[in-house]
Amino acid sequence: MLTPEQWQDVGRQASKIYAQLELEIIEEIANRIASTNLLNAVAYNDTMILQEMGILYQDIVTLVAKYNQTSASQIKEIFETAGVKSISYDDSIYKEAGLNPIPIKQSKSMLQLLNASAAKTNANLNNLALTTANTSQTAFYNSINKAYLEVTTGVKSYSSAILDAIEEVAKSNILVEYPSGYKTSIENACRMNIVTGVNQTCGKLQEMRAEEMEWDLMEITAHPGARLEHAVWQGQIVSRSGQKGYLSYDDIGYGTAGGFKGVNCRHDWYPFYEGSTRTYDNAELQELKERTVTYNGKKMTVYEANQLQRKMERQIRNDKKSIAGLQGVIKNGNRDLDLKKATQKLENAKLKSSLHNNELNNFLKQTKLKKDATRLAVGKVTNSEKSGIIKAQSKKTIKAAKTVNIKSSKILSLKECKELIEKQGVKFWQDDLAQIDKKLLSDNTKRLNNLINKYPKIQDFIKSRSVDFNAMGLGKREIAVCTTNLDISKLAISLSKSFYKNYEAFIELEEKSFSQFWSMPCSDSMKSVYSITHEFGHFVENMFINDYNKQHLAEFLNMKARVLNAKTLSQSKKILRKWNENVADDIAQSIYEIAKNNNSNIIINDMLSEYGKTNSFEFFAECFANLECGKPNELGKALGEYLKKRGV
Repeated sequence: MLTPEQWQDVGRQASKIYAQLELEIIEEIANRIASTNLLNAVAYNDTMILQEMGILYQDIVTLVAKYNQTSASQIKEIFETAGVKSISYDDSIYKEAGLNPIPIKQSKSMLQLLNASAAKTNANLNNLALTTANTSQTAFYNSINKAYLEVTTGVKSYSSAILDAIEEVAKSNILVEYPSGYKTSIENACRMNIVTGVNQTCGKLQEMRAEEMEWDLMEITAHPGARLEHAVWQGQIVSRSGQKGYLSYDDIGYGTAGGFKGVNCRHDWYPFYEGSTRTYDNAELQELKERTVTYNGKKMTVYEANQLQRKMERQIRNDKKSIAGLQGVIKNGNRDLDLKKATQKLENAKLKSSLHNNELNNFLKQTKLKKDATRLAVGKVTNSEKSGIIKAQSKKTIKAAKTVNIKSSKILSLKECKELIEKQGVKFWQDDLAQIDKKLLSDNTKRLNNLINKYPKIQDFIKSRSVDFNAMGLGKREIAVCTTNLDISKLAISLSKSFYKNYEAFIELEEKSFSQFWSMPCSDSMKSVYSITHEFGHFVENMFINDYNKQHLAEFLNMKARVLNAKTLSQSKKILRKWNENVADDIAQSIYEIAKNNNSNIIINDMLSEYGKTNSFEFFAECFANLECGKPNELGKALGEYLKKRGV
């Protein structure tokens, strides 16, 4: 599976391949128009125009050949990267189900499909790119004829006619022509062909893997702003065999241009285990479909806003093409051209571009949609555009890291749970854990395993200690607890035998906790593992406390001596808790400050659960659970930044 953000990356990479070619063709046409002596009406004849068109044709063929030489390796890299990422995600689910898929790079049939699809897409684009020689000739011919008529009839001056003709060529885009006669811009053809080719290839790879694993059900991804015809099936379950009760291939239009994995579709799918919880429930899917934004006081759907953003981006790209064309004609050095007028027109074009950029920025600020710098870039990417691309990709990566959620696919047996968690160096108390609900045990074991894998620094911390995973009789309100000793050399997560004995009752209990805001916001698919995620947050904070103890060793040893010399156990606990509280308070303050810096209007008490207000330890654990359970608010996001600063 690839996320919608990763599909956007494919589109970004695709757009770059022929971007500079388009500018060079515009400059070439501009140069030809400027070189044509319209002032000499006697010299203006079909023979001269045909000669100019012939030279233009050869020049463009040479330009296209230069770009076609490098396109094959670029397209192959895009296909391979997307294919490996897509199958790797699916394979992680198959492995959780106890299956053993071979790596894609060891599969001869999969590699053959990848290479063949990349080569086919490259050949199609090469052929389409060559058609720009013909369409550019037509654009040149139409522009030069129009300019000639305007000059000879006195409608426009020579300079005005030439400059307007060049601007018209830039606005109309450099077109490719399909065998059917359909024409579109080279940038659109490139993006559409590669994104669609990659999507269909990944779909075939996933089908091949599903056949190999004898897997039937697949879950479709979902995202806001989906086309209306796609919104009806996004987030749903598809049966490859056509089982009743699930969507079929026909229901989602699989294999058609307008359906799932069709032209410009950004949806994907991944293996789904029958009986597990869908990533999005019906209410969440309806919210995605109906989500709106406001621009200049007008409400619109996210899909409508995306279409408006694309329109603004096209205008900015056209501005840049107009600028390129005008720069080309100025460089030509035509003595008959009014250089002052050409320079003024160039300045006006730059001003328009600036105004359109401001309009887009205002739109994005009001709607809170994201800027896609690569949709604004034409030709070589500027330093400022590179900065925007890197910044956007960086933010996207952080977001993806926060929402890692390997789909539950199979209820693991007690033995499988034990084997999985003990590979992490955690002792699995089999007799105790055998007394809790099988699905809850499976979900929570996989969750603990996934969290340990996600954070290598914490993984090292855990493996250097004695860590237990068990179940026991806890207090009346204690769903799960995390315990440690004085040196933080021993850690344990304990699940309540009474609360974890029935899956439905447990989910009902957690939902009540969320409704009363005793717990932080959490996605529906993560409710069964929220509590263990909270307790793992205590593990993380214990690691930070341990780091502090090392950095302040003399003070820690002095505190430890006071604990050991205390007259009563109660006094010992009080001294230790005070020490740890001071460290936890400092950490909480750091997270507060990050949240305030991100949003000065934030009211912490409105963001924090009632349990999180208990003390600084629970504050950290609640923010961690919020960060990791699918719906991070300002505090969850602030904790994510804090972890990053601490190198976790």
